[in-house]
Formats: sequence, C-alpha cells, structure tokens
Amino acid sequence: MNIGFLKRLLFFILLYPVIVSGVNVTFQVDMTNESVNPDCPPTISGSFFSNWSWFQPLFQVDEFAWATTLDLNSGEYYEYKFGNCEWNLESLPEGSPCTNTSDGYTNRFITVPGEDTTLEPVMYGSCENSEGGGYEEGWVLVWSDEFDGPEIDESKWGYDIGTGDWGWGNGEAQYYTNNSNNSFIENGHLVIQALL
Repeated sequence: MNIGFLKRLLFFILLYPVIVSGVNVTFQVDMTNESVNPDCPPTISGSFFSNWSWFQPLFQVDEFAWATTLDLNSGEYYEYKFGNCEWNLESLPEGSPCTNTSDGYTNRFITVPGEDTTLEPVMYGSCENSEGGGYEEGWVLVWSDEFDGPEIDESKWGYDIGTGDWGWGNGEAQYYTNNSNNSFIENGHLVIQALL
C-alpha cells in the first residue's frame, strides 16, 4: 500500500471536521398576516434537509414570531422556504432581493457564515423584515419610542431646562428650553435643535 496516499488520507480525515464545521443558524419568521393552526406550527424546509426531503417545525418566540436553530455547514449555500403547517410552503415573489429562482422554483437562500448567527425575522411570503420582536438570546426590550405622533410624547420625554444660570447642568454656558422650536418631531425623528 502507498504510504504517501495513507498519509494524505489520514491528514484529510483529521482536517475535515475543521474545514466543514457546524454553525448554529437561527431562522425566524413573522406570521402576523397568516392564520396559524395551533395544532400545526409553522415549519422550515430546504436543501439542507437531504434536498427538501422533510421539514422542521418552528417554536413560537412571541405573539407572531416563530423560530428554530439548525446546525449547518459553514460556507455552504442553501435554499429554503417557511411553511404554514407542514408542506404548505410560502409563495415568494420572483426577482426579490431575498430569493433565487431556479427551475421554476423561487426560494429564500443563505450562505452560512463562519460563526453562529441569528437571522432577522422576516415576514412570511415576502422579503420584508419583521417589525415584530423575534428571538435574540439575552436581550429584552424595556423602552422604545417610534416618534410616529405629531408631538413629543411627554409621558416618555421630559424637559430638563434648568434655570438658565451659569453653572447649572454641569457648568454649561447654554441651557435647554421646552420651546417647540427647540425640540420637535419631524419625519419620524426626534429633533433637538440649538436656538440662538
């Protein structure tokens, strides 16, 4: 037997787990616009399951978001779809930025990164990111403001206007006002503007 061949074979066998390493990828879908059967959760299927031979049920992570984590090979390209109850797979618009169309099938796709990752939640049947929560281990939203009203929401924001005297507020020479010309909502943003 050829010793050089055996050395190369042994090297490959020992190196293969390093070359093709498993990466945890968390997939998330927002089912806000779908009717979900509580006895048949949403699913994911794709080329990572022996070329679409089965599906994986998702678990519910908030009111409308569903997720699962799969162990995939880093660097590999996969196509997939979410399903609403087993094989009832989503229809995706051809030519969308999150899809690939091949042989008449339009699917989502991913090239698996080199490290564990959690994908942003997407809306079922579209490429839009979800506005909902989703799953992110270790993080809990405790406060937010979308600035979608015509005025500043004073139940969330207050004016620390001080006295206008020198030295008030960390020795600052300027001070703030509660004048609507100084702070206001514009195009969904909070604007704090210096006045002369």
